[in-house]
Amino acid sequence: MFVLMTLVIPKFKEVFQGLAEGAQLPAFTRFVMACSDLVKDHIVWTAAGVAAFVVLFMLFKSTKFGRHVWDKFKLKMPVVGPVISKSPSPASPAPSAPSSAAVSPSSRP
Repeated sequence: MFVLMTLVIPKFKEVFQGLAEGAQLPAFTRFVMACSDLVKDHIVWTAAGVAAFVVLFMLFKSTKFGRHVWDKFKLKMPVVGPVISKSPSPASPAPSAPSSAAVSPSSRP
């Protein structure tokens, strides 16, 4: 994402400036370009903000409520949710295999 915001989007900005020639770009395109400028011009603050978000998210996830919210979010995700809900959880018991102790000694040849 960093490469996209600092290298790719500014190249598109140059291309769009050459194509527009007085015409105004769509609002979302201007918004993405403004975000790119913000990230590029304030890289230290951006890195600090991302680091703070990650730390706060990990702290939130370590609480019981945060874990519940995160698990609920994962189950509602469109592609991953059904896969997660059908996979066995670590808390579910494993299927038991037949034990060799169940074989009586008289049944051996």
